[in-house]
Amino acid sequence: IAKQSGRRIVQMVGEDLTPRKIMTREGIRNGIAASMAMGASTNSTLHLPAIAHEAGISVTLTDFDEISREVPYLCNIKPSGKYPLSELEAAGGIPAILKSIESKLYPQQLTVTGKTIKENLKDVPLVENDIIFPLSQPKNEEGGLAILHGNLAPDGAVVKKSGVKPSMYYFEGHARVFHSMEE
Repeated sequence: IAKQSGRRIVQMVGEDLTPRKIMTREGIRNGIAASMAMGASTNSTLHLPAIAHEAGISVTLTDFDEISREVPYLCNIKPSGKYPLSELEAAGGIPAILKSIESKLYPQQLTVTGKTIKENLKDVPLVENDIIFPLSQPKNEEGGLAILHGNLAPDGAVVKKSGVKPSMYYFEGHARVFHSMEE
């Protein structure tokens, strides 16, 4: 895969297919959508805005919140689901996930293949099974992350909702406040 990636990068230079042509606001939002469908990592709220910043694009927690409310959690993969990542690859991998959420993506977004998302997904079969749930019957109606706001997090906080038991969605009681990791 590393060799293939290196070859493709060299080809992209020859094609004048630069990162700025791929890393658009729509491209970043497509990445967020894919992350939400997979169950998401809280690290995506750090890395994708950093990549966007380098490209001169503003991406905030609000973008993650909006997309998480629109793109459901479909993948039954660990650590929040039943299957290891290798099973997802065997079921069709990232292309299969993107096919499942195709209606939620920016289809004309250019990719590293030199083609649009729509062109890339044209011949990808729709996979609906116990690994990639159907869009009509997702593992969860919302994406893998939730953006929280409130008096404890006035600027927002992130929780991996796909890893939280539904019984823990609401809490009433006294909060235990810690002022450091060590505490």
